[in-house]
Amino acid sequence: MLVKLSKELDGKLIHISKASGVKKAVIIQKIFEGFIERYEKKKGKKVVPAVEKKVATDIWLMYAAFKKYHLQYCGHEYELDRKQQAIQLRYFRLTKEKILQMVMNMEKSEIVAIDDQDLVNSYEYILVKIPDWWKKNGFTPHSIYKNFEKILTQIKNAKQSGKDALDDLISSFN
Repeated sequence: MLVKLSKELDGKLIHISKASGVKKAVIIQKIFEGFIERYEKKKGKKVVPAVEKKVATDIWLMYAAFKKYHLQYCGHEYELDRKQQAIQLRYFRLTKEKILQMVMNMEKSEIVAIDDQDLVNSYEYILVKIPDWWKKNGFTPHSIYKNFEKILTQIKNAKQSGKDALDDLISSFN
């Protein structure tokens, strides 16, 4: 779509684009789609909205698992506003990267392939095995990410040997 805008409007769109992370062309397209939809509604035309299929990504699955265990451990639901949610989702992504790095460093020869569901399962395993102190005092995405190694060490030490804990984590992939 080719649209010529004044310098002032173009500057505003560039600012909005940078602040939101959405490309300027997508913003313009959505604006025009909104105008067309309103125009068709005024003229009495039946507007059939396009249904977007939302795919649950691994990060959202990790978020759902965290919410489930937060309700179980803390007794109330974990809800955030949009800005806080974006920040917390970043911690889920970073934690996922740490899990992937840890697994790849541990047992390269035994693991043939790791998909996103395996990483979500590993995250959920960590949430299940997380020590009681963390459940009561530090059960947030940020604290889990920041203290990831400490939490893993405590999970390993809770077993008879650290090897058993690592074997459980690896068996969660199967």
